[in-house]
Amino acid sequence: DNPSEEIVVKTDVFCVTFNTAGAYPIRWQIIDPRFAKASQLDVEERQKKGGPPLQVGQPLPLEMIPEYPGLGSDRDFPLMIVLKETGGRFLESFNWRTYDVEGPKLNASGETVLTFRSPITDEGLQVTKTFRFPPSSYLVSLRVEVNNATDQSRFNFDFSETSQPGLGLIWGPGIGNPYYHDRWDASMYMVAAYTGEDILEKRFGNWQKAQSEGALQESFSGNLKWGAVDSRYLMATLIPDAGTSRVRGVVKRQFVPQRESLRKDMAHPIVAEVYSNPFVLKPGEDRYFDYQIFAGPKKRSLLVQIDEEHDYGLRRIMFHNSIWLIRVLSVFMLDLLGWLHGKTNNYGVSIILLTIIMRLLTQPFTHLGMKSQARVMAEQKRIKPLIDAINEKFKDEPQKRSAETWKTYREHGVNPLGMMKGCVWMLVQLPIFFALYRLLVGAIDLRGESFLWINDLTAPDALFTLPFTLPFIGDKLNILPILMGGSQLIAQRLQSSNVQDPNQKMMVTIMPIMFVFILYNFAAGLSLYWFVSNLWQIVFQIFVNKRVREEAEQKAHRAFEEKQKAREQGEPLQKKTRDGKPGVRERFMGYLEKKAKEAERMKKGK
Repeated sequence: DNPSEEIVVKTDVFCVTFNTAGAYPIRWQIIDPRFAKASQLDVEERQKKGGPPLQVGQPLPLEMIPEYPGLGSDRDFPLMIVLKETGGRFLESFNWRTYDVEGPKLNASGETVLTFRSPITDEGLQVTKTFRFPPSSYLVSLRVEVNNATDQSRFNFDFSETSQPGLGLIWGPGIGNPYYHDRWDASMYMVAAYTGEDILEKRFGNWQKAQSEGALQESFSGNLKWGAVDSRYLMATLIPDAGTSRVRGVVKRQFVPQRESLRKDMAHPIVAEVYSNPFVLKPGEDRYFDYQIFAGPKKRSLLVQIDEEHDYGLRRIMFHNSIWLIRVLSVFMLDLLGWLHGKTNNYGVSIILLTIIMRLLTQPFTHLGMKSQARVMAEQKRIKPLIDAINEKFKDEPQKRSAETWKTYREHGVNPLGMMKGCVWMLVQLPIFFALYRLLVGAIDLRGESFLWINDLTAPDALFTLPFTLPFIGDKLNILPILMGGSQLIAQRLQSSNVQDPNQKMMVTIMPIMFVFILYNFAAGLSLYWFVSNLWQIVFQIFVNKRVREEAEQKAHRAFEEKQKAREQGEPLQKKTRDGKPGVRERFMGYLEKKAKEAERMKKGK
């Protein structure tokens, strides 16, 4: 073969470098200025490897093809092909033979066209790959043509292998940066497939097992639209025009690094393989396969634009593994975050405004919950002397103590489980919290975006590096998690100011401290949301303590005096409804009290 060379294709959004030996890309860089900027992780890697200084937000191409350490020239590259004859023979030479090249050149539509044509193998097969790059689109067209150039009838090629049928096209190993951005990256690498209705996924939680088992593989079968390698911020999708019957995800032994320190922090070296239907090539026949390739950021507006033009369903990958309510809320808030950024031109300010908007929307539920809790706490505070007296009087008679306690609760209309009613209103807000959490962890919009002292909203807000390393924290001083923990402690102290139980008081102190350690190295955008939410909670809690709690205590005091008076007269107090009649609950409680007293008199009479 002739010596290989590199061919570069550049558009408004891509700069792709091909190797003529195999006709595959060895670099696939996003140069779109919206995404081609340095993140905090890029800055730290540049500092480790050396080179010109780099600042967060500085223009820097975003590489889609990882450079895994220790891999040689025999590694896989994206858009290599898999041809396996029935009987088990792989035709691998198409991935290393030097192709003839035509182009790159512009066609009448303004697309950059690049054609690779392989030599004819000894068996008589030839492969042609034709790429078409639109000037400003993230979709790239690929046609793979397989030709049986022989003229002898005995040279039929049967590509009907069960496990790897027809023509296979791959992406991998991996996608984007080969190292984890943070602990959440590890859970977001997967191979995905789309059925036209649902996203299917395969994850490799313990992918290091491939080193001992040779390879790990998972497959999808059926009427599938496309297959992809998916990560936290990026996705590479292979979309056959005719659909696909099989998508396979695999981690190969040779892609797993030998050093454990690398395996610990390295992203999953997953390969996705998308197969056509089985076919047979007779002498002189050819077969071609058309694909659309999306290799780019998971920005919702970009995916929606492509779906509106082609109906590929790429937008379905966003939050696909959340329940429908969380997904709907996440999509809504992501669109709202984008709209706010269009008005403020700063994602830090947009997160603050988004937090305030969501707190305003949930404020009625928060108010009802706090009001209910304040009322119950005030009622329990009023009858506490009576409960203490019962505990002292019947300290050696647990059954009698329990009966008298419940009797006192009943006589004064206090529900000891009433705090749960307030919690129900608080639970209404949980889906919004989880949706915001999913949004802020996975939004590429925040990558490389700064705010105040925060260099990158998708990384911890490291103010400076400590001269030592602390357990669970590391060597960075992150201010936002500390502010978040302190504000949460204040909010909970205000909320539980009347709590007397020492165990509950201890939990109020311990939980915020635990969250500081849990979230210390999480994305600054998430900590910023939580901190602002806590500040809102503190302000509202001060209002609740001053107005709502005083009102609840006054009502509880009046109710206590009325019930004490009714108790002295030997009659149950019945709360009346608007029409002047006792309510159902009050009539039922009165009936129980009456029957209980009758039973007690009968017992004394005997």
